[in-house]
Amino acid sequence: MVPQFDIFRVEENGLRWVESASSLAAATARVCELAAHSMGEYLVVDQRTGEKYAIAADGVAGPPASWPNEGPRP
Repeated sequence: MVPQFDIFRVEENGLRWVESASSLAAATARVCELAAHSMGEYLVVDQRTGEKYAIAADGVAGPPASWPNEGPRP
């Protein structure tokens, strides 16, 4: 089974893929672990729906994010 959620770290020059997770809950938990060692902004993308979630270091998933480099949605 291919993990459905991709985790990205937001960097100055764009997004850097970190790893994949099987659920939004698993991705959120992983972002909390990552943020403990590398503070910053993280983005989780649902591969099936295209929804994007900004995950705060405290593990709170925000509403679907809109990013400036994002093209129009179909």
